[in-house]
Amino acid sequence: AAVGAFLGWGGLFGSLCFGSFLGAGLGLILLVAGRKARGDTLPFGPFLSLGALSTLILPMGWLRLIFP
Repeated sequence: AAVGAFLGWGGLFGSLCFGSFLGAGLGLILLVAGRKARGDTLPFGPFLSLGALSTLILPMGWLRLIFP
């Protein structure tokens, strides 16, 4: 809720998408490296905060690449 209030709807959507991509990417890397098994959990909060920080710092033009 705080991210949505601070960044707005577009920023909330961007941070959620970017955080999801970051989490999925690191999860795949950890699966391939053998550090995590398929049933293990990975906390999503740090990825959401990194997504919000990157949305705050980076321009929103990268969303146009994903959703034309």
